Amino acid sequence: MNKSFILMTIISISIFLGISHASESSEFDQYKSEALLSGKPHMPLLKTGQERKYKTRLREAAAEGANYNGHYKIVWWGCGTNCIDWAIINLQSGVTLMQQFHESCWPYNATDQDPDPENAPEWFEFNISSSLLYSYTCENYTGKVTFDTRRVYQWQNGRLKLLRSENVAY
Repeated sequence: MNKSFILMTIISISIFLGISHASESSEFDQYKSEALLSGKPHMPLLKTGQERKYKTRLREAAAEGANYNGHYKIVWWGCGTNCIDWAIINLQSGVTLMQQFHESCWPYNATDQDPDPENAPEWFEFNISSSLLYSYTCENYTGKVTFDTRRVYQWQNGRLKLLRSENVAY
């Protein structure tokens, strides 16, 4: 195979995946982001004991740049068996919002006859061009699904505002 054919194939696949992802996230388009980050990301200010406890993870994540709502970084880390803690860092100011709850779910049981776990979402869905955030968790775990609840948030006035909570089955 020649190099130009391989390059064109890679570009075509990338464009297709980008279009597919954009069409799946139509609700994200309804919630516009704040301004994009310009310049170097501001490192987290680490004002609280909890922020200082996770300073390495927060600093590493901030250095990677924005991934949410224009100039924010959503970062998460494990807190036990299938549990995560998370934070949102404003990369323009360094202000960090540590989440005051843990997201938690138990793993999918491969012997169950439930939907394919490969189709289940990750803990979060978000993007750089939207202030919308989906968070997945288990509120009424039955042992048969990976996630049963999706919380839908919008970033407003420096905080996440819960818009709704939905039952899902992944």
